[in-house]
Amino acid sequence: MSRFLFHFFVFIFRLASSYAEIPEWVSGLVTLDQYEPINSSRSDGTMQSALTVLSDVRPKISEKISGKFSFKGTAFRRSLENGRTATLKGDVKEVWLQYDHSGLGLQLGQILTVWGKS
Repeated sequence: MSRFLFHFFVFIFRLASSYAEIPEWVSGLVTLDQYEPINSSRSDGTMQSALTVLSDVRPKISEKISGKFSFKGTAFRRSLENGRTATLKGDVKEVWLQYDHSGLGLQLGQILTVWGKS
């Protein structure tokens, strides 16, 4: 049954995303994880489900002002630690505003700076 639900949700998501008008400054990723029991003697179905959303929003507010908002959120259903409860977690990765004028730029907020290559 849960395998059917997984394919049903993937179908609905693809159908909705094909008709959605999402601005070019919005991007992201949605993943759904299902953990099923291997042992057939276990009759209680899905062990754990998780839905993760990664979003990146980069609006250009005006000609001189732009910004960024990066977020990661996860919803667990029936997590291994908490039995049959649901758990929500969220992290703001990066959020800032930038002002550019005559070649001078000013950024304010929580900014991730990459140093070097891995």
